Amino acid sequence: MFIVKDYNESLDNFDKKYLVPEQTSFYMHVPSRIDPSAAPEGCDAVSVCLPISNLQAASRKSYRGFKQTDESTKYWDDIVVTTRDTILETVKARLDIDLIPHIIEESFNTPLT
Repeated sequence: MFIVKDYNESLDNFDKKYLVPEQTSFYMHVPSRIDPSAAPEGCDAVSVCLPISNLQAASRKSYRGFKQTDESTKYWDDIVVTTRDTILETVKARLDIDLIPHIIEESFNTPLT
């Protein structure tokens, strides 16, 4: 679990301002460490979860200049790219592990999926 220094402010950004903060808390799980069948032999499966505004709340605001229209996949695609980069940078900075060259396949779930 990666927790930002000002956890309460981070949560307020989600719940009251309907924004994803520059630095966000997130949960990272590696299920293949417990269940080897979760990934091909010699590989790991990594799952990351982070809080995000719900669709109704997020539709009333914008996120870092990304405007959302009703069920706008572009809006969520932009958020995925930005938060993905933030998460990978956080892991590298805190653990000195660069995951990028090890990513073989990835998928994302948003409130629209």
